[in-house]
Amino acid sequence: MSPNASSMLDISSNSRGILIPRMTTVQRDAIASPPEGLNIYNLTTKKTNIYSNGVWKSLAFENVSNLVYVYSMADLPTPAGAVISLDGTKMYIFSGFVDISPNYIVMNGAGLRGID
Repeated sequence: MSPNASSMLDISSNSRGILIPRMTTVQRDAIASPPEGLNIYNLTTKKTNIYSNGVWKSLAFENVSNLVYVYSMADLPTPAGAVISLDGTKMYIFSGFVDISPNYIVMNGAGLRGID
């Protein structure tokens, strides 16, 4: 198999994976001036981390099945009066502009994130 012409590194296998550097949170935090986009596997949290905008971020969600993508009011719980009560066990991700007027949202411990 020929390497992809637009790739600096092209690894192919039908029976093996790739291991990125593995370290604890303490070891990760000891990296002097990590470059933007640096990846490690964090042995403390058991998650892949990436360095972005001056902070380490996890690439994994704990409960992916609990994500709710909100594109319109139809994706939210039915309002009671003017109150939309979010489920505290879910993470709601709003995409673009979602008009909820004349209602308002009560978080109830739910996660809320916006994507433009």
